[in-house]
Amino acid sequence: MGCRSAPAQLPPPWTCRGVVASTKPDLSRHGLPARQFGVTFSRIMCGIAGIIMAPGQAAPVVALEAMGAAMQHRGPDEAGTWTHQNIGLAHRRLSIIDLAGGQQPMHNAAGTTHVVFNGEIYNHLDLRRELAAEGAIFHTQCDTEILLHLYDAHGSAMLDKLEGMFAFALVDTRRNRVLL
Repeated sequence: MGCRSAPAQLPPPWTCRGVVASTKPDLSRHGLPARQFGVTFSRIMCGIAGIIMAPGQAAPVVALEAMGAAMQHRGPDEAGTWTHQNIGLAHRRLSIIDLAGGQQPMHNAAGTTHVVFNGEIYNHLDLRRELAAEGAIFHTQCDTEILLHLYDAHGSAMLDKLEGMFAFALVDTRRNRVLL
């Protein structure tokens, strides 16, 4: 998925980028004809990026904004960044599900879990119903929000429940964990 985060592969600050797509969106709202799908879609999709600095060093917002700007061609609809101490996330969005909601990075209600996501969770509607029955309260129709509720309920075991093609970076500031 284009992710490199081991110290042997990339010197600090370590960065990770990943993009996967699985559906054919209606690109006409971006001024792109459908017949160019094979060429265009590979260049118009969400993009995610992140940075982890050494402990005690603040994640540089300028670097995250530069990463986002470099991915502008991947997500023309919105851009967002988030930082916490030595870690930061950036996102470029191509709106496909929940066009009005779904801004990223997205956070859980407690503000302790943060995610950037691209792709499609095929079983997101089933997971939404299951999580709602367990008491989860959803604020968007976006499949990204499923990741936050799944992680809060199941931790990293959430991965066993997901079906689809996707890439995401999830930061848990309460437990000091990063899930890629």
